Amino acid sequence: AIGTKWAMGAWRGLAAPRNLPKAIEARLRAAVEKAYQSKEYADFMTQRGFGVGYQGPDDFAHARRSVLCAGRGAARRDRWHHATTRE
Repeated sequence: AIGTKWAMGAWRGLAAPRNLPKAIEARLRAAVEKAYQSKEYADFMTQRGFGVGYQGPDDFAHARRSVLCAGRGAARRDRWHHATTRE
């Protein structure tokens, strides 16, 4: 409608401090996966129109880094474009 192409999305994640003890990390991973697999969570998200998809910690971290790095490149290109076109 306005001549631009863009997409929007959202993601939810959980972060923990670096060097979290392995036993606590394992309990946290298990609790998050159990909550994700629950009917209550599925119903909550569905009723609000949210999609769901589970990624374990390593896959989630990799996906977020990929998105953030791509965004930084786009931001640099936008700043360069702005600076060179004097808009």
